[in-house]
Amino acid sequence: MKHVGARSSPKDIASQDQLGGGSVGPYYAPVIANASSARTLLLTDAGAYLRCTGASTVITIPAQASVAWASDTEVTIRHAGTGNLTLTPSSGVTLNAPSGGALVMTVAMTITLKRVASDTWDVIGQTVAA
Repeated sequence: MKHVGARSSPKDIASQDQLGGGSVGPYYAPVIANASSARTLLLTDAGAYLRCTGASTVITIPAQASVAWASDTEVTIRHAGTGNLTLTPSSGVTLNAPSGGALVMTVAMTITLKRVASDTWDVIGQTVAA
């Protein structure tokens, strides 16, 4: 028997059905490979790990009117290609770059886009200094 206040491991949580929806297992973000030089985020990218291997890739973040983003949506983007990867907001979309950063990523940089309000996203991670 567990002591009150003891931490549960993921296995314990799954066996105790603490979330009320049946067995709970670990969640792993799906990897979406992108080799093209231009891509507009899709609703299916929500919660995913987008691994970009193209040269000089442009990722466009569409407006809420085009894609029904859920509150708190996250998309992680890794630049594994050559050249720069540029994050481009659609008209009406605000991307809040990291402190001292821009919306450009060089090779091996990774960011997470976090939707904080309708058409407003925080860019969390490393980007090129402005």
